[in-house]
Amino acid sequence: MTFAARTLNAAAAGGSTTRYTGTITQGFASDGSFIVWYGFDVTGNSGYTFGSRSPTTVSTYTFASFYDIYYGPSPIAGYLFISGFAADPGIDFITSAKIGTFTQYPDYYTYYAGQATWGFPTVFNFGASGTIACVLTGV
Repeated sequence: MTFAARTLNAAAAGGSTTRYTGTITQGFASDGSFIVWYGFDVTGNSGYTFGSRSPTTVSTYTFASFYDIYYGPSPIAGYLFISGFAADPGIDFITSAKIGTFTQYPDYYTYYAGQATWGFPTVFNFGASGTIACVLTGV
């Protein structure tokens, strides 16, 4: 098992492609202690399932989870999970994520067993309910 943190070289990224345009039906989960997740997780990456998304795929891959993590009242980070890959797509498969009007660029990436995970430097401010627009771009 290999996990590697990589930083996107924005200058080398070049042009971009819209990989996903849709909506997220926001939900939340709590471990009953201090950790709370907001956004959606339909595959249990967080240990829970909550919220949903439409459409359900990014390109032809499963849009598994996209959520913020809070430890108590403190925001930790945002995480995006896409599964169904036969090989590592690389960090540049997703170069930006826009939730509502807020755009972030991934600063962390891992790939394992068909699932790619992008980490973002701060939360997207998902809510506990309602829908919000989502746009993912990549190269």
